[in-house]
Amino acid sequence: MRCRKTPWGDFDMSVDNGRVQAIVQQALNAYGPTGDVSTRLDRAWRAVNARREMPGGVNCGDGNLAAADHYLFMRWTASELGPAYVPFLYTLTSTYDGLLKAHQAVFDLLFGGDVVFKTGSCKATGFSLLVLLWAQQGICDGAIDFFRSDDAKLTCPSNPY
Repeated sequence: MRCRKTPWGDFDMSVDNGRVQAIVQQALNAYGPTGDVSTRLDRAWRAVNARREMPGGVNCGDGNLAAADHYLFMRWTASELGPAYVPFLYTLTSTYDGLLKAHQAVFDLLFGGDVVFKTGSCKATGFSLLVLLWAQQGICDGAIDFFRSDDAKLTCPSNPY
């Protein structure tokens, strides 16, 4: 069942878990074959983020790229900080990708501006439960990556739950 588009966002934002996994795995394979785990994750995230934020806005609003971007960014962040920061990172994603994005339309109506920042040429994407779940899966995987050896093969799960 697909969720209906609302003023607060498209709750599934047309996210296809198989497509997200393919985007992430392609980036991990192509942009992260050598180096320490954190550097490999950073390269993979930067590649996906650049694709998502292509000039001209051709990929703006692509839910699959948004989920892959959030997953890789949070995975890289958790791999840098370690498992002690998992509760903080979960709170951060729940607040930003959950609470703030879900209430963006209300904030816009009341205060006339964005509370969700944009990072490139595209407007910030609306709330999506699957993007939030992918970000939180990235935190879990990154906490494990904190302990991986530098020659470990990096893979992406098939779904975030």
